[in-house]
Amino acid sequence: MNQLDVYNGSDLTGHLHNQEDGLVFLYASSWLASPGATPLAPGLPLEDLAFHGDAVNSFFENLLPEGHVREFIAKSLQLSPENVFGLLERLGGDTAGAYSILPAGTKPGSEAHYLEVSREAIKEWLTETKGVPLTLHSPDARMSLSGAQDKLTVFIDADGKLFLPKGDAPSTHIIKPAISYRQDVPHSAINEAAIMILASRVGLDTAEVRFDRYLNSAVITRYDRTRPSFGDVSRLHQLDFCQLLDMPSSKKYESEGGPTFKQCMEVVRTHSSQPAVDIKRLIEWVAFNVIVGNMDSHAKNLSMLYVGGKARMSPFYDLVATLVYPNLSKRFAFKVGGENRPEWIQGRHWDRLATETGLRPTYVRKIVTDMASVISHKLPLVMTELTQGNPDVDSVGFLSKIEQSITRTLRRISVAKEAEEQLARKNIEEPTPGEY
Repeated sequence: MNQLDVYNGSDLTGHLHNQEDGLVFLYASSWLASPGATPLAPGLPLEDLAFHGDAVNSFFENLLPEGHVREFIAKSLQLSPENVFGLLERLGGDTAGAYSILPAGTKPGSEAHYLEVSREAIKEWLTETKGVPLTLHSPDARMSLSGAQDKLTVFIDADGKLFLPKGDAPSTHIIKPAISYRQDVPHSAINEAAIMILASRVGLDTAEVRFDRYLNSAVITRYDRTRPSFGDVSRLHQLDFCQLLDMPSSKKYESEGGPTFKQCMEVVRTHSSQPAVDIKRLIEWVAFNVIVGNMDSHAKNLSMLYVGGKARMSPFYDLVATLVYPNLSKRFAFKVGGENRPEWIQGRHWDRLATETGLRPTYVRKIVTDMASVISHKLPLVMTELTQGNPDVDSVGFLSKIEQSITRTLRRISVAKEAEEQLARKNIEEPTPGEY
């Protein structure tokens, strides 16, 4: 097979071809003629052309899992990790965003079908399979979510019952279990839940999340899905910043030649329908990640969500305090004013970031100091919430490590701010010779 069909709901959007020189995408004539048609991505405008190259590759490749997860899935399916077409053929039924990718001639089901699964069965699989994606065991399930961590997409009904989507049926939630097969990243699920909840409490728009103690997993409500009525799930279009910048997931880090923070700011200015609001949100996001120690906050963890013909930055996701893990990188994914060592980032670096992105330094500094202030207030409350009644002594101890790490950063910011203020007062009180 060398063709896959791309659908937006029940509407045929186009065809993806696998040719010797790479992927080729063509819009369906019916989609081009539709008054409500929208392009897959800015680099793929609504034109009757055969698209190929970076714009096609970046859009479709970024729909797939990344890193070791993709390698494992590819090996299980006896495919090459670089075989984007082959992986989408098997996994493209329920991707991030609005589009379903199905084998040629396969139409979306007129009615979504799900397989009910017990929490006990999910727990057993999470405990025993050591990272083997559950969907590989179900020939009817066709799921793909980008990211470097194994995940399970499910439909959760009003009573909390769990269902596995079959075929192209849309999911409503993502279950991210603790990464039990890597000893160097313990308690990853409660880590993510804690940092995501903290982000929400300090005022960041984040995907809704809760920690499920029984499953030892973070359970995340998908923001790219809507449920106007029970059982009626619709998909929303989204593009991560790598897709918007025509970059593959292998270049999601600035250090690998990927997007810089300045480029991400330009994405917001170019595509957001409310750029001023989203620019502030982007600065808040980077300040929050520096303070909580999320060194893995790269360009694929930023997306634009398209609703009603308007684009806004999506709720934030994949927020984890990675700095508490000794074996993970100690450098921030973006350079802040030329510096990516968090303990070295000072006020002057935030000033430089502001200048580089066309903002006032006082504006950026206020966002950073305000963020530090509200985090210092909300952090103990969130940690108390997650530790009260928690019988797992190890996870409680780990949360304490996260709190201590963030507190040290807050203290460093406070000391640096006080030193700068003292220096400023001294310069005013003791003018240099010849100042007057």
